[in-house]
Amino acid sequence: LTSAVCFFTALLTYARSCRADASSSTGCSLLWLTLTVFLGGCAMLFKEQGVTVMGICIVYDVVVHKQVEPLQLKENTPHLRWKTFALRVGIILATTGLLIGGRFRLMATGAPEFKPTDNPASFADSLLTRILSYNYIYSLNAWLLLHPWWLCFDWSMGCVPLVESLRDARSWAPLPLWCILGALGLYALLGRPGKFKRLVTMSLALLVLPFMPASNLFFRVGFVVAERVLYLPSAGFCLLVALGVTALQQHFRKWWMNMALALATATLVLLFIP
Repeated sequence: LTSAVCFFTALLTYARSCRADASSSTGCSLLWLTLTVFLGGCAMLFKEQGVTVMGICIVYDVVVHKQVEPLQLKENTPHLRWKTFALRVGIILATTGLLIGGRFRLMATGAPEFKPTDNPASFADSLLTRILSYNYIYSLNAWLLLHPWWLCFDWSMGCVPLVESLRDARSWAPLPLWCILGALGLYALLGRPGKFKRLVTMSLALLVLPFMPASNLFFRVGFVVAERVLYLPSAGFCLLVALGVTALQQHFRKWWMNMALALATATLVLLFIP
C-alpha cells in the first residue's frame, strides 16, 4: 500500500512537471521532476515493482502531455518542445538505471536463489512447458482481477500444476486474454486520435507495465501467483472497465440496454465485496 501511494504520487508530480514545462517554467519543472525521482525510489524500496512508475511517466509524457500519435509523428513534431522532453526522459531513464543498480548493490550476495517448489514453471526443462505454464499463470492473474474470489496465501508447492501440452484444456485459457490485450494494443496504435484513445493507452500501460517484473520474462521470481503484485495493475484494470462502460453507454440508445449494462456493472463491483 505504501509503495502504491508513492507510485501514484510520483505520477502526479511528473504530471505537474510536464505542466510546468508547458508554461515555460523550466526551474519549476525540474523541481517537480526531482520529487518524482525521489518518490519513484521510495516506491521501489517499499516494493520492487514500484520502479515501473518511471515507465508509466514516460508513457504519460508521450501519450497525454505531448499527445503524440505513432502514425502521425512527423506531423506532430514541429510544435513539440523535444529538448525538454528529451531532458525529462533522459533523467528518468538514468535514474531508473541507478535505482535498479542500487537495488542489486544492496543484495550483496547476488540475486536471490529459489527452489523448484517456489516456482515450478521456471525450473521446467521443456521450453513448451514453460511457455504454456507462464501463459496460463497470466490468464489466472487476469481472472483474479476480474473475479478475486479464489485467493490463496501461498501458491507454491504445486498449487498450480504445470501445463505440459496443448492437449491440456488450460493451455487455451490465455487465448481470450491475448485477444483482448491485442485488440486494446491495436486500438492504442491505430485508433482514432482523441482523449478516449489516450485514456485507453494510459490504462493499458498501468495494467501491463507494473506486472512485468512478476512475469518471469526478465528474471526468475520466487512465486507462482501473488495477489500483492496485482495491486498496481488493478488500477489500469479498473480504468479500462470504466472506459468500457462509458463507451457502451454512448453506444446503447435504448433505456433497457443501459439498465442491463448498469446491472452488469453492479454485479462486477459486487464480486469484489467479500
